[in-house]
Amino acid sequence: MNKIPIIILNWNGLEDTIHCISSLQNQTKKGFHIYLVDNDSENNEGEILKERYKKDSNITIIQNTTNLGFVRGNNLILRKILAEQSPPDSIILLNNDTEVDPMWFESIMESTADIVGCKLTDFYNRSLMDSAGHRMLRTGEIIPIGHGDSVKNFTTQFNPFGVCAGACRYSTSMLKDIGLFDKFFVTGYEDAELGARAIMMGYSCEYCPDAVVYHKGSVSIQKIRNLEYSRKIQTNIWYTYWKLMPLPLIFLTLPVLLLKQLGIILLGISTNRPILRKVHTESLREIWNQRSIIQKERRDFQNQRVLSALQIWMKQSSFVRHYFSYFWNYIVKREQTVFEKI
Repeated sequence: MNKIPIIILNWNGLEDTIHCISSLQNQTKKGFHIYLVDNDSENNEGEILKERYKKDSNITIIQNTTNLGFVRGNNLILRKILAEQSPPDSIILLNNDTEVDPMWFESIMESTADIVGCKLTDFYNRSLMDSAGHRMLRTGEIIPIGHGDSVKNFTTQFNPFGVCAGACRYSTSMLKDIGLFDKFFVTGYEDAELGARAIMMGYSCEYCPDAVVYHKGSVSIQKIRNLEYSRKIQTNIWYTYWKLMPLPLIFLTLPVLLLKQLGIILLGISTNRPILRKVHTESLREIWNQRSIIQKERRDFQNQRVLSALQIWMKQSSFVRHYFSYFWNYIVKREQTVFEKI
């Protein structure tokens, strides 16, 4: 069997990347090849990585001349691997701001699912979860599972609605069929869309509790988080909803979503939270401006979707608890939303 590719992107994260690769080199089971991609980092990091690993035949260094972001950076290597005459059965993506448990590779390879997610835990507090995958609410929004919860609550396998691409395995046969990350995205929510797209097209997804990864938590994202990034994330949420959701579910869920958006905007005005208001109003304007692109993508996907509206509805989760928690934490308790942490 061909070695399993592990794709790691580096962008101004030299120490994190070296630490990540060191943990890979300590795996109990081998059989993988690392594609280390430098996304035009500053301070000559690409050359430093090339020099450091030049004698390691198990690591291929790729140096981009511009920062391609997460989507284009990964898609570039994914296309290269899928175009091989005899590509491997699967491909692994791994964030550079992670440390993997010594049995991680052995564990993630045991699953036969098309998408395999890891037990992502907090690097700094390893008793807490970072993510156990995604779930889709019955309003079409895709949110992480388990963030901030005890790791003790996530010791058994289950089937989420997609996984975090910061540490996951995709089957190559699936990627050849459904395509790669949607080029509409740059960095953020692309894994949510790809996972939902795969499941709606009939592919399997599994959370693997024994594949443990310690995640420092969006280190690269913190370097680019600003108002534009926050607006783009909210736009990505709307884009995924309009692209993937069957029409019957849109009729059922759109009134609730619009009511939520109106409530957030009005409360943002009344409580003097301009960033919260600005992110949501501008994302609505942007998604309207992109409607021709969305219409084309929607038409193409609806011809590929396997699951019916009812089957998708049964896989989704109730939105009531999530919405109550959202308004309690961010409106009543006045905590900062992710969009305001810029």
